[in-house]
Amino acid sequence: MALLTQQGAVLARVTDRGLARRSCKVQNEGTAAVVAKYPDRFIGMASMPLQFPDIAAEMLEDGVKRLRPQGRRHFGRRHRRATRNPPRPE
Repeated sequence: MALLTQQGAVLARVTDRGLARRSCKVQNEGTAAVVAKYPDRFIGMASMPLQFPDIAAEMLEDGVKRLRPQGRRHFGRRHRRATRNPPRPE
């Protein structure tokens, strides 16, 4: 965390639909390439921009049909908590 703070990393919300689509597409293509090269070491995970449900559905459909992921990653915020770090049940 100190390194992230030192380098000025901040939490940013992508509000541009085109950027969100391109970013997830690049992530999904990169993940698919690594999984194809090392199938015994990695599994595929589809990335989706949840702030744009229509694009998220498009990315998920593309991933399932073409990239064959074995999971999905949620990028976005829900109830002021990052969805990639859901609260643990009490």
